[in-house]
Amino acid sequence: MHIHDVFHSELLRSVIDDSLSDQKNELSRSIVINDENEWKIDNILNSQWYQRWLQYQVKWKSYNNDFNWYNADDDEFMNAQEMIDEFHIRYSRKAH
Repeated sequence: MHIHDVFHSELLRSVIDDSLSDQKNELSRSIVINDENEWKIDNILNSQWYQRWLQYQVKWKSYNNDFNWYNADDDEFMNAQEMIDEFHIRYSRKAH
């Protein structure tokens, strides 16, 4: 016999007192460059090749860690070439 730990959705109920309701990340203000919103990169965390595209994971300034991958040739990295170069000097075995 195989037991599954499931229950009917009617047994669910809303939380009456949300103790975390006031804990929200404040969005940092973006920088406007050439009439485009931009956000500061705090750190480059990782790089990878994905289907012929070089991608980076980044830590955006004033935000929690972002586990999304961004294509290196997209606008996100247009003004971050120095930070990219430093990342590849530090981690020479990472994808580049």
